[in-house]
Parts: sequence; C-alpha cells; structure tokens
Amino acid sequence: MNFFVKLFLIIFISFFCYGCAGKQYSKEQEQWAAAATAIIGQCPYQSNCGEYKNELNDMWGIYNREDMLAVLNWIETGGHSSYYDKIVSQLLCSEGNFCGKDLYNEIIKLTWNNPEETINKLEVVKQFYKTTSGKSLTGWDYCRYIYLCRLGRELGYLDEHEAWNRIITASKILQQTFGSWEDLANNYLIGHKFWSYQETVKKNIVFPDSLNSLIENPQGPWKKISWKTDLKK
Repeated sequence: MNFFVKLFLIIFISFFCYGCAGKQYSKEQEQWAAAATAIIGQCPYQSNCGEYKNELNDMWGIYNREDMLAVLNWIETGGHSSYYDKIVSQLLCSEGNFCGKDLYNEIIKLTWNNPEETINKLEVVKQFYKTTSGKSLTGWDYCRYIYLCRLGRELGYLDEHEAWNRIITASKILQQTFGSWEDLANNYLIGHKFWSYQETVKKNIVFPDSLNSLIENPQGPWKKISWKTDLKK
C-alpha cells in the first residue's frame, strides 16, 4: 500500500469517526453530555475548540495535560462545592437555622482578601442554602468538568477514550443529582454567583436570556434531548 493510499485512509477514518467516542457510548449519550454544557457556551457543539485555548490559560491556568488533570482532580475532590459546604456548615446551627456566626474573617481568606467577594459568598449561601440542600454546587462544578474534558480532548490534553469516560461519569452524577435541565441550570447559576460577584454582574443580562432560550426553544438541545436519557453503557 503506497503512501497516498495510507494517507487517504487515515483522513477518511478520522473524518467519519471524529466524535464517535470509539463507539463506547451511544450518540444519545454523547448528545446528553453536550447539552449539559449548553449554558456555558457553544464550543461543545463545534467541531474544533482550539480557539478556546486562551480561555484555559487565562481562566483556569491550564497549559498542558498535567494542569488539566490537576484541575479535574480538584473538581472531583470537592471543587467549589467544598468551599460552599464549609460556609453552610459553619453558618447553620444544629437546628438548621442560621446562628449569626461571623465568618467574615475566615471567608475572606478564600477570596484573596476581597471584601466584595466575601460578602457576596455569604449572601449567596444565606439565599440559597435550602435550595441547594443535598446538591451543593454539583451542577456548577460538573457542567464545567464536562466542558473542560471536551476542550481537553480537542486540544490533545486528554485522549478520546479517557475524555469520554470522564464526561459520561460526570453526566451520570448530574443526572442522579438533579431532576431536569432547568434544575441543573438553576444550580449552575447559583454556583456562578458564588464563584464571582463581578463576573455575575457582567453576565446578569446574558444569563436569563440564555436560560430562557434553552428552556423554551423547541429546536434547542434541552427540548430535543430527554433529561432521562439512559446514560448506562
């Protein structure tokens, strides 16, 4: 077999197998995982996320595979949920009501001595601790986890098999924790508010419109893809 025939076969196979996850997961499962990140951005629906490399550099400090694995491990071992849960546990009395304990000096350490962000985190916990009971910020953490895996696959930080195993595992966690796409999205938005007051203010106009579009658009992924899609192998 000459060089050009081999090259043609490589290109042909690569083109038709791109995104097929090595046939280890169904098309419906892959689509569910992509839909879980719809509220973050459009990259999961594009064939090439290479342009998002700067986002990984600037927002996550990810420059290579080692950095990617470190961030994914951080999410797996608690992510922002661990910070959130710590504040909840220390603010609540044993009866489940706020004790009025002053955690300002302790929380400010988590916000790099930023008073605005410290107050924001306290306010978010006070407003949403009942809504997030039993869920923490799982939607926020694992939607971003899936998004990172998809970017990592596109940039070569994760191979196809590894990326999809992580993506589907995270998808199962989300499906088991929430009852609908809207339930998941609301938790993601709470996580975003907790993460950054400044970024939330910037996107306050965008997020409601994006969420309404995802929920109401009959052609959108949340209408076309059932929340109850079977994610088991």
